[in-house]
Amino acid sequence: MKFWLEEMEPNLRLNMGSKSLILFVIFIVTIFLPLSIFAEEIALTLDEAISIGLRDNRGILLEAEEVKKAKLKIAEAQAELFPTLDFTSGRTYTTGYYAKDTGKTSTQTTLKQYLYKGGKTINKIKYNEHQLKVTNALLEKAQLETILDIKKSFYTFLLALDFANLNSDIFKNTQKHIDFIERRYQNGEVSETEVLRIKESLKNVESAYEASINQVESAQVLLRNLLFLNDDITIKADGNFNYE
Repeated sequence: MKFWLEEMEPNLRLNMGSKSLILFVIFIVTIFLPLSIFAEEIALTLDEAISIGLRDNRGILLEAEEVKKAKLKIAEAQAELFPTLDFTSGRTYTTGYYAKDTGKTSTQTTLKQYLYKGGKTINKIKYNEHQLKVTNALLEKAQLETILDIKKSFYTFLLALDFANLNSDIFKNTQKHIDFIERRYQNGEVSETEVLRIKESLKNVESAYEASINQVESAQVLLRNLLFLNDDITIKADGNFNYE
């Protein structure tokens, strides 16, 4: 029995060591994997973006709550036009003072109706109705401003994507043109100055392409903030920017 344990112990150690190595590799790979692998991509049309922006905008939600409060104040003011009914009840119980313990219950009901309060109630109702119109106007203003901001951001994003695609095509075509010019230079058909000029233009094209990529990222960040989306979400604009 002892001999069997001694023979199995190295195998057990080997298995434990292999498992530890695998776990260590998984940990390292998980830490150093790019975050873009775990990013979520969603495709949005302009109407979908507007719906999300109106649904999750904090300012609009606050204005909507103000509208609810204004409606409740109107109902509260209108309640003063109706009669009020108050009911009170009490019970007294004596023990130890008399030969026989006694109890007494008393109730009171009051019905009150104001016939005239100098127009105070009517004026209060009208005031709260005006306040409701104001809060509704502020809510509509917040909604229109949000829609405008989302449209501007969405179109900016589409335009930036168009410029990025255009600069990408120019960059690829310029690279192909350089390859063509270099082959002609090797055959003695063009001068070295022409090759250097084309390579210099490639640097400018590459800079423009990198700038357009940065504009796409900036436009996406702005749109994502307007829609209150998480930073790890990548937006894919589902639409075309048509222009003449």
